[in-house]
Amino acid sequence: MGYHVVAVVVTFEAPERLRACLGALASQTRPPDRMVVVNNGAPLAGRLAVPDSVVVPDSVVLIDSETNTGPAGGYHLGIERALDMGATWLWLMDDDIDVPHRCLEDLLTLGVAGGVEPQMLWPTQVNPAGETENYPGWYAVLVSRSAVLLGGLPRADLVWWIEDTEYLQWRLPRSGVVERRAPHVRVVHGDARPDARRPAWKTYYETRNTVWYRTRVSRGMWPGGLVRVLAVLALQSARGPDRRRRCGAFAKGVIDGLLGRLGPRWPLPQPKR
Repeated sequence: MGYHVVAVVVTFEAPERLRACLGALASQTRPPDRMVVVNNGAPLAGRLAVPDSVVVPDSVVLIDSETNTGPAGGYHLGIERALDMGATWLWLMDDDIDVPHRCLEDLLTLGVAGGVEPQMLWPTQVNPAGETENYPGWYAVLVSRSAVLLGGLPRADLVWWIEDTEYLQWRLPRSGVVERRAPHVRVVHGDARPDARRPAWKTYYETRNTVWYRTRVSRGMWPGGLVRVLAVLALQSARGPDRRRRCGAFAKGVIDGLLGRLGPRWPLPQPKR
């Protein structure tokens, strides 16, 4: 297929997981032409030992960010670079997504056969609980260049949480992008680590971005739906160790979300150097 496909992978402090991810991408029946890796952690140049037999030399463009910008900042930067590289299709995913060997080929075939522009295609995701999730996210979604040019880049100021929802599930479809699911293509979200004790920074960004999104973007579930979500977050914040800090993060998140204060307003984990 005569299309220039650039895969964009965002990672943080996970060189081995990233190595496995890039190996899976390079082993596709129709591999991406280039891979852009946005690393929110410490420089990976000395630790990213992907075999030459798996990855074509110079096919990986590695971008080490100065600080952790979260997935929102990572995808903003990575997609921007992919466009500069002339990508006609952008294949977007986190580093813990397990893709089958025909994933890209099957998505491209479906997209080309559709004959429409701009468009976005995504596989079915199987989450760590074994459940299927049938909506687009950062799990091997394939987006055409024209879709990005029409809808713009992801909002870097969301930092973490709901940035893929705002971009892939809301903004692109409402910009006129044709969205299609490939039910016969399945990917696995491989990170099954529990997050029982959510740190304060996650509490803050989840609360703030949820409030912002529900009150300023998707108002269909406002205010009842938002109240229910906030009740759950409040209960989570009040349990377990470090609850005073997490309760403070929750309160700040509610206020900043209502006032539309976005950006990195709570410190994120930073790379180990």
